[in-house]
Amino acid sequence: MRLPTIDGSLALHNRCSTICFNSHAKGDLTYMSIESMLERLVDEGDLIECAPQLPSDAWARDLYITKVIADELDSNGWEDAELGYRFGQLRSDFDRFVVGDLIEVALDPYDKPKSAFMARLGPTSRGLWSIRSTEPRPAIRVLGAFICQDTFIALCTCLRRELDGPNGPLWQQAINNADARWASLFPGIKPLVEEEVSRYVSANAEPV
Repeated sequence: MRLPTIDGSLALHNRCSTICFNSHAKGDLTYMSIESMLERLVDEGDLIECAPQLPSDAWARDLYITKVIADELDSNGWEDAELGYRFGQLRSDFDRFVVGDLIEVALDPYDKPKSAFMARLGPTSRGLWSIRSTEPRPAIRVLGAFICQDTFIALCTCLRRELDGPNGPLWQQAINNADARWASLFPGIKPLVEEEVSRYVSANAEPV
């Protein structure tokens, strides 16, 4: 399957047809139905697939971002040049996931080390996660969910300084917004919900 990638090139990738199966999805999605769904969303411009920044790097995991996030990565689209530069650096965090770097993954939303690259969000039954881009400041949270093992859908971003505690109203609003974006992209389909890190990320993921 040829997909337009975030760098504007075309990439041949079909992870969903070979390893993805979401047993929590309505009607038990098959490999092919997930692949077809993602391909349609890419063709319609609702999702963009992130390829490795260096063509020589391995493509170990799949990461799809919404058009809103893709626009945020374009530093030229910001009136605040410093924020534009900071959001542009998110691409390096995305690359860590895509190329299969070792990442620390926290299942407990309320007990995680600062070093965690990804953490589940509460309530965990929703299947939502955040990619924690902590350096440089300001820290950014990228909210999203796994549609299947090794395939993450990034839905929206928030500056950490504009959020409150895990159960605070601002965090819950951000979670609700991510939930709504998922529902608009995948109506009737639930994100992957598991209790082992390896069911989300198959390799080079350290539970913390």
